[in-house]
Amino acid sequence: MDHDLFIECAEALFGPSWVRPLAEALEVNERTVQRWRGGSNEVPDWVPGELTVLLATKSETCSKLLKKLAIGT
Repeated sequence: MDHDLFIECAEALFGPSWVRPLAEALEVNERTVQRWRGGSNEVPDWVPGELTVLLATKSETCSKLLKKLAIGT
């Protein structure tokens, strides 16, 4: 996975302080995610699939909230 894309996805999911929440979501050690962020370890092949699921879930949640807001206005 492209390092910049990894960081972009992580920030989209969890904001600027994304390391800990991403580690929790992926059920890996926080230090592991720090190594991925810093580039000292490559992001494993299974991570993009997990990020896809997390992003899709967040997108669905945001879409539902947008609909609720539109109804309320």
